[in-house]
Amino acid sequence: MDYNEALDEFNRWYDGYSFDGKKKVFNPFSTLSALKNNEFSHYWFSTGTPHFLVNILKNRTMDIDFENMVIDEKDLNDIDPANIGSLPLLFQGGYLTIDKKFKNKMYGTEYILKIPNFEVEQAYEDNLKDLYVEEFKDKYIDIRESLRKDINNGNCNKLANRLQDDINKIRHI
Repeated sequence: MDYNEALDEFNRWYDGYSFDGKKKVFNPFSTLSALKNNEFSHYWFSTGTPHFLVNILKNRTMDIDFENMVIDEKDLNDIDPANIGSLPLLFQGGYLTIDKKFKNKMYGTEYILKIPNFEVEQAYEDNLKDLYVEEFKDKYIDIRESLRKDINNGNCNKLANRLQDDINKIRHI
């Protein structure tokens, strides 16, 4: 690949972290690892994901709309790991970054967050999202007998309503 193609790939894979919504920085570990190994790859997850983050997320229901991640300054800087919201937790764990900073109608500071780059997006898709999918899988195993009874008893409306509710929950993953 030529120089410009390599720069584009470095930007796509490792750039995008911002703490003010204006200036962006590369993930230094991943960038240096790619240069050292002469290969674009997923270096971040194995070194960048704290175990406490995974343990907290294992016990949560996914409640994030990745198209609309707005958070105020107080919540963004929350430091109580037992009660921290999912957005600040993912921000502090490096899975989200500041896209824009603005003042709301009450002149408070708010932030629009986003996933910083391809490497982090893939780390989320390949690793953290599975925590939530496993949770839903367990819930479906738990209701399997109820579904079977609805089918055997011809309770089509009850079955359809239950399935629609569960499908709506999955859409938020």
